[in-house]
Amino acid sequence: MTEPLLKVEKLCAGYGSGDIVKNAGFTVSENGISTIVGPNGAGKSTLIKALVGLLTPRSGSIILAGKDVSKMNAPAKARAGLGYVPQEHNVFRNLSIGENMMLAYEFIAPDRAGFSAARDRVFDIFPDLVGRESDLAGNLSGGQRQMLAFGCALMPHPSLLLLDEPSAGLSPKYVEGMFAAVKAVNDAGVCILMIEQNVREAMAISETAIVLAAGEIRAQMPAREFMNHPDIHALYMGAASTRQQEGA
Repeated sequence: MTEPLLKVEKLCAGYGSGDIVKNAGFTVSENGISTIVGPNGAGKSTLIKALVGLLTPRSGSIILAGKDVSKMNAPAKARAGLGYVPQEHNVFRNLSIGENMMLAYEFIAPDRAGFSAARDRVFDIFPDLVGRESDLAGNLSGGQRQMLAFGCALMPHPSLLLLDEPSAGLSPKYVEGMFAAVKAVNDAGVCILMIEQNVREAMAISETAIVLAAGEIRAQMPAREFMNHPDIHALYMGAASTRQQEGA
């Protein structure tokens, strides 16, 4: 059986003296899209911050491609292959498209030798950005800025890309394009783990659903099973009879 790209075990994280994420455990397989869903206040953003290194876990382990990255800070995790697109403030609006991409690349890469190839790869995925390198990021639409944020995260060629609510704040006409962009990134060979409130749209492109409620992982299952589950409310509330693990 193939080892998962990401394996999280007994992860606890929070602020102050209390844990928001409690003994979280799940896996993410290579090449697919996994989506974390759950009610507001479930701890989803705290979980993703712990995964990417913006918050140090109190206990537990985060294994990426067989390497323990649990205690690494965000730059070290990025160098290990973990990309991240935050929900807000994910581009520098006072810089151009090209400057944003260069900054994203130089943050990880020691020199500029591979910049052109990385940029061209991003342009292949997001042709709307081609020929606009001098355009100011602050003048882009919400959907275009999200494309640029994705592109910047892809510049160092991560093995796993984490997305925090990629459709948040987008007008309805841009939401469909955003999910198409997520699928395009995945089709280009990048594994994706995202948090998303637009559940139906997210599950349409996902292989795996991970349910987080009250800081605990309630279930992990194929996305198609989640959408057809007879009692999603019970899943969110964590009824013992609905606890499932993928492949069980």
